Amino acid sequence: MAVPSGVHRCFFRGQSVSLEKLLSIFASEVCEQVVFIGENHEHSVAQQLELRILEALWLSSQRQNRQLLLSLEFLDRSQQHVLNEAMLRDEIESVVPEPYVPLVRFARTNNLAVLAANAPRSITSRVAKQGQQAVMETLSPKERAWCAPTPWPAPSNAYSEAFQAIMQQVMRPDPSSAQAQQERMQRMLQAQSLWDATMAFSIAEALERYPKAQVLHVTGFFHVANRLGTVEMLAHYRNTVNALVSIVYPEELQHSTSALDGDVVIYAP
Repeated sequence: MAVPSGVHRCFFRGQSVSLEKLLSIFASEVCEQVVFIGENHEHSVAQQLELRILEALWLSSQRQNRQLLLSLEFLDRSQQHVLNEAMLRDEIESVVPEPYVPLVRFARTNNLAVLAANAPRSITSRVAKQGQQAVMETLSPKERAWCAPTPWPAPSNAYSEAFQAIMQQVMRPDPSSAQAQQERMQRMLQAQSLWDATMAFSIAEALERYPKAQVLHVTGFFHVANRLGTVEMLAHYRNTVNALVSIVYPEELQHSTSALDGDVVIYAP
C-alpha cells in the first residue's frame, strides 16, 4: 500500500520526523512487547497508516524470527472462534468491519494470529446502566470468561478525570438530581474500565501463551493517550511488559492535543 498523501506531522518521542523515517523506525528499532495504536474510528487515513505500521513491524519480526500478533478493540472475546473460522475460510468481511479488513487480510496472508480483545458490548452496556456489581454477579461462567476477571483494576485518577470531562460535554443533565447524575457517571466509568481491563487482559493472556511475541493493538485513541486506560491496565496484569504508544490524530485536533500524548504521534488529514 502506498503511503497516504498529505500526512501533516509525525513525531517520535517528541521529535519531528518524516513519515518515511517513522516507518523505518517501526521496521528496525521498535522492539517493545506491545505496540498500541490509538485512532479516531472514522479516520480512514489512520487505518491506512495502521496497515503500513503492521507491515513494518512484520518486516522486523521476520528479521528477528519473532512472532507478531494483531489485537483489535472492535471485536470482542465472544467472537474469537467466529473470527478464527472466518480467517480460515477467507470470509473476513463477514466478521470484520470494512475499514479494518486490510489489516486482518494481511494477518491472514502472513499467518499472524488475530485477537478479538474486547468485552462484549452487550455486557459493557449493561454495566453502564446497572453498575458493575449488579451485572457481573448475574453472568454465566462463559460470559465471565469474555471479560477481565473481577474485580478489575480501578482506573487512575487522571483517567477518571479525563473521562468525566469528556462525558460532561456529551451527557444530557439528569433532571432528578446532581447525585443521580454522578451515579450515572460512575456506572459509565465502570463500563469504560471493563472495556480497558478486558483488552489489557486479552493482551496479557496472549503474552502468556507467546512470551517472545510482539503484539500490535489497535484501539480508540482515548484508551491509550498519555499511557492511561488500557496501557495502565496492562501494567496491572503484566508489570514487566514494555509498551510503545502510538496515536494517529485527525489534523484538526493538533491544537487541542500534544505531540507528547504518545511515544509516536501522527497528525494526518
